[in-house]
Amino acid sequence: ETSPSSIRIRREWTLLNWILQEVWIFNQFFEVSFDVTEICDTKPWDTPAGDCASGHTLTDDVEWPADITVESIYYLPDDLENNPDVGTQNARPQINTKCNLASVDFQDEVTEINDTTVMVERVWAVTDSFTGEVSTYTQLIQAKKFPDGSLVCITNGEGIPIADVTLIPGINTDSTGCYAFGDPDGITVIPRKETPLEEDVNLLDIILLLEEILGQTTLTEYQRLAADMNHNFGVSTLDYVQIRKLVMGIMQDVNPRTWRFYQPLTFEQAADISNPDLPYPFVGIKTGDVDYSYYKPTPDYEDRFLKAEDEILNKGETYRIPFHLNEFGLHTGFAIRILNPNQSLEFLNVTAPDIPNFEGFPNINIQPGAINILWIGRGMDLPEGYPIYPEDTLFMLELKANENVIMNEELKIDVTYDNLISAAHGLDPYDLRFEWEDVIISSTTSLGPGRELTMYPNPVRDQVYIKGLTAADEGIMRVLDATGRLIITSSLQPMLDLSNLSDGLYYVTIIMEDGTSAVMPIYKSL
Repeated sequence: ETSPSSIRIRREWTLLNWILQEVWIFNQFFEVSFDVTEICDTKPWDTPAGDCASGHTLTDDVEWPADITVESIYYLPDDLENNPDVGTQNARPQINTKCNLASVDFQDEVTEINDTTVMVERVWAVTDSFTGEVSTYTQLIQAKKFPDGSLVCITNGEGIPIADVTLIPGINTDSTGCYAFGDPDGITVIPRKETPLEEDVNLLDIILLLEEILGQTTLTEYQRLAADMNHNFGVSTLDYVQIRKLVMGIMQDVNPRTWRFYQPLTFEQAADISNPDLPYPFVGIKTGDVDYSYYKPTPDYEDRFLKAEDEILNKGETYRIPFHLNEFGLHTGFAIRILNPNQSLEFLNVTAPDIPNFEGFPNINIQPGAINILWIGRGMDLPEGYPIYPEDTLFMLELKANENVIMNEELKIDVTYDNLISAAHGLDPYDLRFEWEDVIISSTTSLGPGRELTMYPNPVRDQVYIKGLTAADEGIMRVLDATGRLIITSSLQPMLDLSNLSDGLYYVTIIMEDGTSAVMPIYKSL
C-alpha cells in the first residue's frame, strides 16, 4: 500500500518442517517513510540566505546554479564541470535529499547576441520521484559563439583532448581535439579511431575494475564504459575476465572494437552539425583503459628489481629459478612479460609459493619465446596491499634449456610491455626490472668483421663454452698457462673441459683453418 510519502509492506513468511510435515506462516509488517523533496528556493545559491520568502534558504533540498559567463563554446553541464573557471555549484543544481529521490533534467534555448556571443537560457526541472512534483528554475549562460561554422571537439572523460579522431572520411581532429567545419550544412559526423586494443591497458586497469566489482571504489560513468569490455553497458566479472585475458596476451573472446564516442547527456554516437550556433562535443572511450593512461605522458615510475641468481644452463636440463624483490613492500598485484628472443629455452610453468591467490595456469600465458605472468591479491588485500619481503619468492620460473647458455643472456623483460608491480592504494606502482646476482662474466673476441666468439662462464669451475662457432668451422684450440706453457690442445668444439686444471689465469687460443685466430683470457676457480 503506497501513499505520496510512505509505503506499507506486508511480508508473509512460510516455514516448512519436512520431517513433521508441518507448515508455519507469519506476517511481518514494514512502514517506510519517503524523503519527499521539499523545494522553496527561487534564487541561486550565492544570494543572501533567509526564509522561503527571501528566495534562498539553507534548509530546502536544492541549491540552484547562478548565472555565468564562460569563455568557451562548450556550455553543457559536463563541460562546465570540467571547466576550471566554473565552480561545480554552477554546473547543475545541487540536490540535498537523503535518498536521492529527485531527478534532474534541463532544456536549452539559445539566442545569438552578436557574431561572437550566444545567450543560453537553461530551464532546470527537478522532479520528486514519488510525488511527481516539479520545481523549475532558469539559469542564464553567456557563451562564445563560433562564427565560422560548426566546431566539433573530442575529449576523454577528464576533458583531455583526443587527436587523430576521424570525424568524416578525410577529416581528423588536431592536437586540440577539435576541427572547425566552415560549411557544416548537411554534415553528420560519426567519430572513429582505431588503435591496438591492448595499448595502455595494464595491471592498474584490472585492479581498478576489480575494486569497482568488490565495491571498494567507485568508477566514473566514463570509466565504467571503458571497463565494459563486452559493450553491454554494464560492468561484471565477465569484463574482469576479459581484461585479464587482454593483459595476458590472450586475445580471443575480446570485443575487437577499440574506441567508442558518445555525446554527453544524449549518448548519441553521431551528430548532425548543420547548426553552427550549437556546440558538438563528444567523449571518447578507449576499451580497457580504465585509468585514462592512454591520454597521459608515460609515467616514470620508481624501479623495483627482481633478483635472481645467475646460472649456466645445460642443454636438456630443467631448472626452477626463484625471483625475489629487492626490498619490502605492500603490493596488490604484478604483471610481467619475460622474453627468450633466441628461443634457446622452453618455458614450462610458474609457481608462487609465498604469495596468496596465485593459481598457476590462469595467471600465466606461455608463447613461443615469451611468457606472461599476472598476480592480483585477494579482495581483502585490495587496497591495503599484501606484505612481500625480499626473502619471499615472488614467483618461481620453471624452464628447460634447449642449448648450453647463460641465463642472464637469454632472459629479457619485454620493454614494450607495462611490467608493473602495484603498491597499496594511493601509492604509485613500480616498474619491474631484472637484477642478476653473481653474474657470470663472459669473454668476447673478434675473428674479423661481423664474426664474434663469446666464452663463458668466466671464472670457470669445470666446463667453458664457446658461442659463435658453426658446424662448418674447423680448427684447433690451445690452452696456455700464465707463463705461456701449453697445457691443452684440442680440435675446435663448442665446449672445453678445464676441470682438471689448477686455480689460476689461463689463455684460450682459437686458430681457425683459414689462419685467423683469437686469444681470450679465462680464470679457473673452484
